[in-house]
Amino acid sequence: MNGEDTSIHALKKKPSAHTSTRREEYVPRKYNSQRNSKCGKCGRDHRRNEQCPAEGKKCNKCLKMNHFAAMCKTKQNKSRDFRNKKNIHTISESDSSSDGEFYVGTIDAPIHTIDNTWYETLKINNQPIRFQLDTGAKCNVISTKTFSKLNLHVIKTKPDISLKSYSGHSIKPRYAVNIPCTYKGQTCDVKFYIVDIDSTSVLGGKACADFELIKRLYTIQTDDNQIIESNQTNPIPENIRKNYADSFKGIGCIPGEHSIQIDSTVKPVVHAPRKIPIAIKDKVKEELQRMEQNEIIVKQTEPTPWVNSMVTVIKPNNKVRICLDPIDLNKGIRRAHYPLKTIEEVVANMPEAKVLSKIDAKNGFWQLKLTEESSKLCTFNTPFGKYGFNRLPFGIVSASEVFQKAMSEMFDDIEGAVSIIDDVLIWGKDLQEHNERLKKVLNRVRENNLKLSPEKCEFRRNQISCVGHLLTSEGVKPDQEKLEL
Repeated sequence: MNGEDTSIHALKKKPSAHTSTRREEYVPRKYNSQRNSKCGKCGRDHRRNEQCPAEGKKCNKCLKMNHFAAMCKTKQNKSRDFRNKKNIHTISESDSSSDGEFYVGTIDAPIHTIDNTWYETLKINNQPIRFQLDTGAKCNVISTKTFSKLNLHVIKTKPDISLKSYSGHSIKPRYAVNIPCTYKGQTCDVKFYIVDIDSTSVLGGKACADFELIKRLYTIQTDDNQIIESNQTNPIPENIRKNYADSFKGIGCIPGEHSIQIDSTVKPVVHAPRKIPIAIKDKVKEELQRMEQNEIIVKQTEPTPWVNSMVTVIKPNNKVRICLDPIDLNKGIRRAHYPLKTIEEVVANMPEAKVLSKIDAKNGFWQLKLTEESSKLCTFNTPFGKYGFNRLPFGIVSASEVFQKAMSEMFDDIEGAVSIIDDVLIWGKDLQEHNERLKKVLNRVRENNLKLSPEKCEFRRNQISCVGHLLTSEGVKPDQEKLEL
């Protein structure tokens, strides 16, 4: 539309045969610009003379401008569709998120290694729908495209949550619906979030349990007939506590510095300090002082083009967590897109695992130092003045992939060990092999000045909790704690 009056032609009613035999005539009539209609660019109902939300936006499907992917009419070849298709899985709540967020483990390229056994078909409105079973997920997801094919007449509600991955991607569900689903004669009402991307349908942990698609294993037996109880306490073994005591103290700083790259065309944004409730103001001040003493943050007195907001979260232990809220900065960050590991890829590499351990990097991202310029980009405002992060802050869109790269370079050459963000898994077919590999990993931890969180480490277990899943010698099982909503 170019703003000029637009007219369309309508057919006049055909005269009856006994009154006239003239041809039908086309006559123009003015179009009512105040009338709402579904837009072919954004897919929403709005007036023709109103600005379309898709104007100036790039399509994620064909990469052309001024329309959304849901309304894209471009026919792409299969290889391109495969690259652009996004999967959503490992959806779980995070205690570092706001009340209106679900965290999504990955929103990334399609996974080639997922076994077909992790899919199941359920019936919705007598139509078969194939779901990926994700025992670590805390919600269920269907794409708008799939939902429209179901021809359901259900009540739609506008959700006040967003799906956000630990790599920084965020998806706002279009709406939430309750849908009756049937599996082997059993019908349950399942709440789904409908998303505007062409994703695999995901069935979360609770729904998997409701349909009895999963079961929990409590113990396994090692080759030497030693049974390790899954529910027994797991303190740090005395020999590890004695020989590697320095690795469990303080916050480390691994070799190297990270430089955040910014798109120069993105305009910097300065946020004013947010108000803090009186009840936690002293706690926030104390935490800022503690972080400054540990050289996680530094007082920023110079003018900086970017100033972010601060987010405060009350942890279960009633302490305060301080996070960066780089909502505008993230829009300008140029990412390297280092691939994040999936739980399926990890399990595929440990077929003979009988004994497992997991070590956790304490305050993970904070152990990677930023360059001076990157520290200024991560400046944030508080009621007590401005601070800049010396270390990689949580919330940066590229943080997970950057830290994954650093951890992979540190550990992934050790046989029987693999890093997943801030965790390192170690396994062996028996205790001897496991202990030899664990020793190599702990030596590497010390060499790189990485510090571990003792309360999050697990040693010599028959099963290990990892990214919302339980890893056992028989594969992946649901983490029962993650199923309790």
